[in-house]
Amino acid sequence: MKSIRYSDSLRQWNEGYDLAQRFTVRLPEILTPSADSVDGEWGRDKDQAGRDLVTLRLHDSRDEVVGKFGLDTLREQPETMFQLNRLWLKFLNAQLDRLIEKMKSED
Repeated sequence: MKSIRYSDSLRQWNEGYDLAQRFTVRLPEILTPSADSVDGEWGRDKDQAGRDLVTLRLHDSRDEVVGKFGLDTLREQPETMFQLNRLWLKFLNAQLDRLIEKMKSED
């Protein structure tokens, strides 16, 4: 991964920040070598009920995906690793879709 950042609002939320840091260390287990051009940013958001969420935005110069994680999910390591894997696959699919569209337009 090229870089990882933490938003100021997440840094001010002790539990959310600690959990994001814990899973930042685990990201290399998920990411493929193509992640060298990808930036990540952990942030803080709220769900429809007003509960705090931790977000992870993965992006490069062309593609972007955002995952949202409740504290219950982040407290369960296997579930969080599963969700992080799904987020990475979503990012890879966005790249693949863009490349397929590019190939179609070149025909």
